[in-house]
Amino acid sequence: MLKRLYQFIKRLPYYRIVCGLTDTAAILLLSATALLIPLYYDYSVNNIYVLPKVVLMRRLTLYLLALFAFRATLLYGRLEKTRLFFPIILFLIAASIATTQSLNPYVSLFGCYSRYEGLTSIINYILIFYIASHFVKQKWQARLILASAVVSGLLSGGYGVLQHFNLDPNWLVEMDESSTFGNKNFLAAYLVLCTPLSLALSLEALDSRLGRKKNTILRVFFSIGRIFQVIFFFLGFLFFVFALILLQTRGAWLGVFFSCLFFLIFLAMRLSKKRLLIILGLLILCVVPLFFFPQTSPIERIKGTIKKEKGGVGLTGSAAVRIYMWRSTLELIWHHPLGVGPDGLKFAIPWYVLPDYYTLESGVLDKAHNIILETAATTGWLGIASYIWLWITFFSFGIDIILHKKEKRLLTLSLLSLSIGYLIQNLFHFDSVEYTFLFWIGMGIVCGLNQYQKEKKPKLSTMSIFLRGGIFCLLAFGISNLSKVITLQLTADKVFAQARNYEAAGLREEAISLYEKADGMLGGWEETYHRFLVPNYENRLRETNNKELIKETIERLKGDIKYDPNNTSYYGAMALAYKRLSALGEEEMLEKAEEILVRAIKQNPNSPEMITALGVFYTERGDWQKAAETYEGALKYQKKSVRGRICTLNNLGEAYSNSNQTDKAIQTFLQSLAENTNQGGICHYLALIYFKSGEYGSASVWCKKACQIEPKNSGWWNDLGSAYYKDGKMKEAKKAFEEAIRLDPNNEYARRVLAVIP
Repeated sequence: MLKRLYQFIKRLPYYRIVCGLTDTAAILLLSATALLIPLYYDYSVNNIYVLPKVVLMRRLTLYLLALFAFRATLLYGRLEKTRLFFPIILFLIAASIATTQSLNPYVSLFGCYSRYEGLTSIINYILIFYIASHFVKQKWQARLILASAVVSGLLSGGYGVLQHFNLDPNWLVEMDESSTFGNKNFLAAYLVLCTPLSLALSLEALDSRLGRKKNTILRVFFSIGRIFQVIFFFLGFLFFVFALILLQTRGAWLGVFFSCLFFLIFLAMRLSKKRLLIILGLLILCVVPLFFFPQTSPIERIKGTIKKEKGGVGLTGSAAVRIYMWRSTLELIWHHPLGVGPDGLKFAIPWYVLPDYYTLESGVLDKAHNIILETAATTGWLGIASYIWLWITFFSFGIDIILHKKEKRLLTLSLLSLSIGYLIQNLFHFDSVEYTFLFWIGMGIVCGLNQYQKEKKPKLSTMSIFLRGGIFCLLAFGISNLSKVITLQLTADKVFAQARNYEAAGLREEAISLYEKADGMLGGWEETYHRFLVPNYENRLRETNNKELIKETIERLKGDIKYDPNNTSYYGAMALAYKRLSALGEEEMLEKAEEILVRAIKQNPNSPEMITALGVFYTERGDWQKAAETYEGALKYQKKSVRGRICTLNNLGEAYSNSNQTDKAIQTFLQSLAENTNQGGICHYLALIYFKSGEYGSASVWCKKACQIEPKNSGWWNDLGSAYYKDGKMKEAKKAFEEAIRLDPNNEYARRVLAVIP
């Protein structure tokens, strides 16, 4: 018995078994990647949605990399050179060069907080692409991965639909169709990618030939499974279309429209007219009724994009904002041929933002909202050239397969349609790990399915086996340690979440301690942690008289500046610290406060906060001339409607007024009011200037405007009454003082003046 068992084991094809197990494990991991990343979130961290997905993607990629290392070193699996090899490598080189040119290389390497689209993510996408192209060789493998993505889309999309109809079971305690993505735009983007996959899987199941086997039992079971797949995936396709209309995301609508259009055009080449008409009829039957219900109709959303203008129509809302974003980004691209670094747009764009952008949008411009412009700006001219080369090569390769390879036509068509949807919607949006990973997996599957070469068992010597074993051990050790490193972000963000809770509870010192701990865990490169830490430092500095603690805070801020030199909040906090030391007896520190504020403005000249801080610094010293010069310098680049311009104008007017430059003060305040008429305080300031100059008529005019803007300010009614009184208009003065008394019955000044008015 033992002898027979030994002979059986001896005849086993070990190589094929081990290769099969390794490849199956890789396919299951790729399927888990497609299924779990969109659904994963973690409430124990501050960044609930994106960071957990990023960390999960990187860990799964490392496990896949370990399988590939095992395959390549011990089983002699080799990485085939795909047609996309050269454009991808060139794109990676361009992104790496741009990272070195970034104003904040740390952010360009790891990505901005809640975005994480830095160089590490680009490398991650490329690894996923090559791993998918290496392991996915058969249709059933591709179908399993794509089915996992569709199931994930159904679960996340279903939750989003529940939220839309106010049926949220509070699994995530989030509303507005954010689902497991935290943002309905990202949810819609993922559903766009799933839509052609679902339709293709339904048609693929319908055309399967396994049901033609002679075995009756097998044929029955397969027929049931096939019918289930056809119905399940086709209903999934209809659900995705329905959910996308509900989500009211215009970029996603364009993406799914062109994606499905591309799919149906090429599908018509292989489907009978009857099948094609059935698909189109069902789609129209399900979609058209949605236009007749206010809760689901997209008409109002479309109308909200367009506004009537003289001589025609124009864009409004976020559509108009995007035009200014794109124009600003084009200007930046021209001046940065090597790129500003992945995810580094916000550090360089302030010098190029059009002023009109700030009239429509108050937030920081950190994304171009156009994947072509974003790629050109962040990776440079070489990056966008290689990226376009990548797209052209991929589509020419894919269309060639559709036209000439019947067996793999449908899956390839669905993945090309997925790519169309990804590209179109990202012309109005931006990349996110929550769905971008699926695009790269899709490209890898297309290359893997259609560039397969049969692998032969290698003939290895004993020395070669030991050498390969040693290499695998080294790779496994490196991957194991790298797996621990990538979880640091998640661990640090948990500490950061605790710090925010302490701050909300009023425990400032405990919050500072945890903010510093989280910051230190990541080497100081996470700028968002600094943004929350610095205000706590400032509050501490205002309250403490401990010189050692103030100096310790200064040293801490100096260290932070190395990682984020354009963050002017550090300089403001340091200036405050130096001023505190000056107030505590170290008078020479006042000069350092001035130096650090001047440095901040040089570092980021578009920061109105720092300009204001320097002007206030001179104001506190009584140096009105220098304060005026500071604000004059700011206005040279603060164009009309730019953020902070009105504040600068008002501060400049005050500086002129206090330095006895009355005419300049009046002209400056008038300029400020021309840009924003609803400024009661400035109208009152003008009234005081005219009053002091003895121009009581003008004083009363401006004071009346101030009272009209803020009618409940009794003090201003006093001043209006005084201006009328000095101008000899007793009747108007009496009415003004009576209004002041009505607002403030204890107004003694108004009562005394009224007593002497005839």
